[in-house]
Amino acid sequence: MSDEFRLGPWLVQPSQNTISNHGSTTRLEPKIVEVLVCLAESPGETVSKEQLIRKVWGDTFVTDDVLIRSISELRKALEDDPKAPRVIETIAKKGYRLLEKVERCDPVQLSLAKPKKTWTWRWRVAGAVCLGLVVTGSWFLLSRRLFPNGPKSQDRPVTFVVQLPPGRRFAAGPMRLSPDGNKLALFTTDPLGQALWLRYLNSSSVQQLPGTEGIERIDDIAWSPDSRYLLFVVNGKLKKADTAGGLPETLCDIRGMSVETWGPNETVLLSRSLLGNAALTPMKLLSLTDCSLKPLPLDQSGYDRGTKWAHFLPDGKHFLYAGLRHNRQHDVRLGKLESPSSELLVHDASDPRYVEPGYLFFQRRGYLFAQPFSLSQLRLTGEPIQVVSRQLNFGGLGGIASYDVSGSVLVYQTQEDDKHHLFVADWSGKPLETLDSSATYAGVRLSPDSKKVLASKGDVQAHSSDLWIYDLEHRNWERASFEASKSDHWGLWSRDGATIVYAAAVEAYYNLYRIPAHPPYNVTPLLANGLQNLPTDITPDGRFLLYTQLASDIASEKGDLWLMPMGGSSNPSPLTETPFDEQEGRFSPDGRWIVYSSDESGTREIYVRSFPGPARQYRISWGGGRLPQWSPDGKRIYYLTPSERLMEVSVRLGASRAGPTRFLFVIPGESSEYEVVANKGFLINEQLTTWHDPPTVVLNWTSLLP
Repeated sequence: MSDEFRLGPWLVQPSQNTISNHGSTTRLEPKIVEVLVCLAESPGETVSKEQLIRKVWGDTFVTDDVLIRSISELRKALEDDPKAPRVIETIAKKGYRLLEKVERCDPVQLSLAKPKKTWTWRWRVAGAVCLGLVVTGSWFLLSRRLFPNGPKSQDRPVTFVVQLPPGRRFAAGPMRLSPDGNKLALFTTDPLGQALWLRYLNSSSVQQLPGTEGIERIDDIAWSPDSRYLLFVVNGKLKKADTAGGLPETLCDIRGMSVETWGPNETVLLSRSLLGNAALTPMKLLSLTDCSLKPLPLDQSGYDRGTKWAHFLPDGKHFLYAGLRHNRQHDVRLGKLESPSSELLVHDASDPRYVEPGYLFFQRRGYLFAQPFSLSQLRLTGEPIQVVSRQLNFGGLGGIASYDVSGSVLVYQTQEDDKHHLFVADWSGKPLETLDSSATYAGVRLSPDSKKVLASKGDVQAHSSDLWIYDLEHRNWERASFEASKSDHWGLWSRDGATIVYAAAVEAYYNLYRIPAHPPYNVTPLLANGLQNLPTDITPDGRFLLYTQLASDIASEKGDLWLMPMGGSSNPSPLTETPFDEQEGRFSPDGRWIVYSSDESGTREIYVRSFPGPARQYRISWGGGRLPQWSPDGKRIYYLTPSERLMEVSVRLGASRAGPTRFLFVIPGESSEYEVVANKGFLINEQLTTWHDPPTVVLNWTSLLP
């Protein structure tokens, strides 16, 4: 079926890859439209996943995830609820079924009609022609320059979703539109690596920028004013990529700083990295001609999380930025180069942008607003207007949201209610028992007697969490902490199961606490030193706590393994003090060895070292590894590869040897976890859904405003 057709109130035009309803048009990727066309060929009938994949993708190898994402985008465009479907129904273990009646659209006959019906037909024809002109005209303009004079009031919004090739996934974080609105820079992070990708908005494909592999942080992307070059950071080095072709050029060392905005005269504003501890590091002005750095004299008083998210105004002298607070009551302010003073623009807001024809964009608790702003008077001239109805993917403590806007183009990522599946599997990965699938879990730990599960349960919308205990026998959750941490809790059991030690983010830092493993959960503070501290294990004899402490030096952005006496007889001391990032330490069952992950080799790998000393260290993974764990008998070590493959290594540590490595099975999901269950297999915390959608692009966003 290649002709246009109707699904209830929706007009589907496969030749233009659009779905329209009441004057609103959504543009989808061609393959997504092909999926809908395939379902429409058999309305009311179940179409198997295999049929859909074979018909839409042919001989190209794709996984079920690609089809699932396509169905999700169709439901979003058709405003269909998967829990109570009206259009597309999921048939468990079989496929999908189209519920709406399909009506083929007949061609419009331009014949003479009776006078009484003349206006009806004229309006129908005029409407069809106008719709065709809007869609076709928009893409004609895109091929040259996207609306160089700004959107016109009669333009209708056109939306579409950006898709990556199968097997790749977008990072949750900033996306950057070029100043001319023609290009979109995106960041991917997945088992195939981290890199920058580019989407020309007059094309349906995305392409990876060569030489951008290893990009460190999603907040490190900035366009040149002429929309040709991109700045990004790899290993603390600022690099410049020419989007017209060629490999990136290394410019300066800006370790510990993030790229904010690229202004005129080869100047760039930098701010402190989100990964460091030095929150009050001032923003700096970087000259790309000689790599000189000059701190801005900006007064940061009143902002205990510092200042970030700067955005130059067109004059190149004034800039918008966010003043950040631990309580998340951020401010959008107006600053000026060389001046210590600034002006408050919007309270309880952050991540600002200015865009013609005169709007200040900002996020407030994940919701996107636009407020009229006079560039000539440098002041607000109207009330804020909510632009996107759904909550964006955002970081409340960091004051950042996943969006960008340039000219008439808006791009954003909405936030999803992330769900996890907690279950027990055998040694081959076959599910044996489902425990729970009702919430978002992190930091899952099994009690020593295998009767309880400790986990952080999060509220995705509120960006908070608390520590909970799941009783495997009675199948119920019990709350064990009450901080409402601004990030996930990270807890662990003592080897006798009597004590729980955990970290909670209070006032932006992870502090350590201890509670009994049974009610009442009376809290005893262990460590609060203004640094990030994450507990990883306790020695079998209960004498020492092993934890990771992030460095206080903003330029290092690394962690070291530390030991804390549980009796409080002495101060904590470092176990590793290296230039590398060591994390995820676990004691062997006999307490004589520690397995941990480190980036010593340039990639994160798994190592084993003796304890307490003298330290002997052995590398046991090749090709990347994380989340190492011991078998209960201490003869095997498990870990996950970057492609989420669970591996098993036989170890003979007394003989300083590691045996062969064996692949067990794949644990899907970018934030999935596992725990070893004695004599049974594994407790698996599988991520069922991503917590952010693919990027949505809106052309003519001003037509969304009232």
